[in-house]
Parts: sequence; C-alpha cells; structure tokens
Amino acid sequence: MPKRFTINRSDRKIYENLRKAKKSPLKDMHNPDLFMLSMTLGLFFAKEGKELDSHDQFINDYNLSKEQRSIVDAIAVYKEQSLEVLIDEDKVIKIAEEYANAGLPILEKMAYCPDPKFIKFLEKELVDYFEKERLGSATSENIINRA
Repeated sequence: MPKRFTINRSDRKIYENLRKAKKSPLKDMHNPDLFMLSMTLGLFFAKEGKELDSHDQFINDYNLSKEQRSIVDAIAVYKEQSLEVLIDEDKVIKIAEEYANAGLPILEKMAYCPDPKFIKFLEKELVDYFEKERLGSATSENIINRA
C-alpha cells in the first residue's frame, strides 16, 4: 500500500495558488516538486518542523522521484542523527510533512517577492544562508524578514 504525504487542509489553497496563479514563478509545477521545495526551505530556514493541525492527503510516495525520495530520507536521518529512522517509514514521512509545513510560508513569501527572477532570488538566499551558517550567524527570522 502506498504511503501518503499530507499537508494541512488549510494549506491546499496556498499550494494551488502557487501552481496556478498567473504571477507565480512556480506556475505549473507539480505537487511533489512544491512539497520538496517547502520541505527544503523548512529545513534550511525554519530549522524545526511544524506539526500539522489537520491532515489532507497531498502526494503518494510513488509520486516522488528516486532523487526526491533520497532527499526525504536524508532529511529524516539528519533530523534524527541516526540511520535507524529509515526503519520507521511513518516517522520519515512525518518529519518530511513537518518540515514542509514549516517551509510553506517561507516559499509563499519568496515566490511573491518583488524580484521577478524567483530562482535567482532563491539561489542567492541559499548561498547567503550557507555563507552565514559557516560564520554561525544565520537565523530563520533574518531569512524570512528579508524575503
């Protein structure tokens, strides 16, 4: 039986707007890609996952590419600091869902930032983050407030 990744029921509209809005740089992206972006931003910038208030099925595990699935697993291992987490598929999915939940507001804010070149903006943010992280001064508030 396929495993399901869920989102907050109230967040479905945000994902739809990111995919369908004419001015969205993420227009026509698929749900697994949006979920992965949200999850990654949650990991990098929010630092902690955020528990879901309600569960609404969003994607199935078979919708993820092998590379995307590897990223989900790697994030779970990073969070738990142990490979043993991979034994518990439900826990891996819960970690991914919580990071995606934490990252969605960041993704939404970045997607509608004044810079029309979203990908360049995101690339700059990630480079800045890693440079500051090496210096130990990156905070999620700084990243969110700049977006």
